[in-house]
Amino acid sequence: QWFYISTPINGDVSFKIKPVGGTADQEISYIVNNSNPKKIEIASSGYSQLFQDPSTTSTITTDKGYIIEAQDVIYVSIRMNAGGNAQAGALVSKGENALGTAFRIGTYDNQGSAGDNYLNFFSLMATEDNTTVDLSSNNISGLVIQNYSGQFPIENITLNRGESYTVALKVTDANGNKDGLIGALVSADKNVVVNTG
Repeated sequence: QWFYISTPINGDVSFKIKPVGGTADQEISYIVNNSNPKKIEIASSGYSQLFQDPSTTSTITTDKGYIIEAQDVIYVSIRMNAGGNAQAGALVSKGENALGTAFRIGTYDNQGSAGDNYLNFFSLMATEDNTTVDLSSNNISGLVIQNYSGQFPIENITLNRGESYTVALKVTDANGNKDGLIGALVSADKNVVVNTG
């Protein structure tokens, strides 16, 4: 699991990586310029500051993710490899363009012989204190949400800055879980950011 950070700027751009829920001494500062990009290891394996164990979803999380702040324009990409020549993935930061109060979820349509470890998920992170979020889906019933006994809608989730909430569906738990998050709606009263997979 690595950060790849670059900039189109000719001069030096300083940036800081802050682990959510971490302390000031865990923040790391770097300098990047267009001839000197950075590759920074996050973790060599397993769940980390970046990845959440599915058994901890459907709760407010205060210690996952990163906030990256820079003096000027930078590009942030996170790349990961599952190991053993298995699948890999990437997550690209959209910066301030990622902020919003309404998002529709897009995930995989996991049809066919999906394994027990296949999940569809989305997570959201608040950027301001006292953010209220509602999660709804108007096209699917019968979803089995990991670590949650109810159905959509999930209403009145209150998050502070840096806190997140993740919804995960194991594909083998219910037929609707194969594509049931597609089109789900995230509605918030203040800006949030959303990730899906």
